[in-house]
Amino acid sequence: MDKAIRYGFGGIGITVVFALLPFAGWNIPISVTYIGMGVGLIITAWAFWPLFGAVWLTGGGFWRIPLLDAARICHEKCEGFPVGKLVDRIMDTPHKKLSYFVASFTANAVPMFGEKPPSTVARQIPENETRGLISKEGTQDFLSLYDSKKVAYKNVFIKRLDLSRHLRYLRRLNADEQIEKWFG
Repeated sequence: MDKAIRYGFGGIGITVVFALLPFAGWNIPISVTYIGMGVGLIITAWAFWPLFGAVWLTGGGFWRIPLLDAARICHEKCEGFPVGKLVDRIMDTPHKKLSYFVASFTANAVPMFGEKPPSTVARQIPENETRGLISKEGTQDFLSLYDSKKVAYKNVFIKRLDLSRHLRYLRRLNADEQIEKWFG
């Protein structure tokens, strides 16, 4: 368990203990009870803020991973595995390496979300549409394969849980299977 999570549960425990002390027959001033409960709540809020604060302030942003960040995470987490060695051997530029992992999202039907201009609302990109998209270098955008000047989706992201599943898949993958799958 993460250290901050332990602190958060500790803060909850402190709050509960101080709330129950007067009922347990302890003769302590009510101000001490309130101070103890306040300290417990402050510890809890401080510990859980990265989780709940991001969700409340960004509308679920904690769970969203921008497209290039997701591809970069895949590259970093797969470096010692066969697929990571394959990518480093075959792809020569950083953009090509990241594009490989973006293509792996498409090939393995990882749900991706983005804003289709002129809309500013993120929606899931239909699976049949993802095959006709290419990533725009240095951005979180997808271009249409048929009209490379047209931005098909902006601010593309992947949900954290889907990225975790995809990483498990990539780590289990054998490099020979990947070569066969991608290069026929």
